Amino acid sequence: MRDWGIGGEWIGEYIYDPSIKWYSRAPAAVAFSLSLTARSFGRFCGQVKDDPEQGMSGTGDIRGWRIGSRVSFKKYMNELQVRRHDDGIIVPLNELVRVRFGVEIGSVPHPPIKYRGRLSADRCSMEGTWRIDPHNTEIPGHKPIQFGAGWGTWHAKRS
Repeated sequence: MRDWGIGGEWIGEYIYDPSIKWYSRAPAAVAFSLSLTARSFGRFCGQVKDDPEQGMSGTGDIRGWRIGSRVSFKKYMNELQVRRHDDGIIVPLNELVRVRFGVEIGSVPHPPIKYRGRLSADRCSMEGTWRIDPHNTEIPGHKPIQFGAGWGTWHAKRS
């Protein structure tokens, strides 16, 4: 039987806001898939995978809630990945730091990506906005790397 809540399989894409200058090498949209499980009291959890050609590699965790048509969740990726300026390829931050500064920093967790939006009346699609807050990463013997905020829109439909 189909779960007409938020649980189930979803496919969608997130779009970077074009006004963010430092995302100039980012693709217009990144496809993703979600596998969500409804929990009690409107909460849900699951996994997310970006298209590895355009987005982050690996599987991330999703934790969120739904009240009526409103949805809010956070995407947690295991490792902070960044887009290289020279070719636009996404690599783990520790790899970029090792090549650029000659310093090993180990794996750096990605800050949570916050999603908000609305579930459609038929519960077959949802859409909204996403945001990454500014954050710093310490580099031993160097100034911290400062990352600005990022934001955009997203949409998904049941697969």
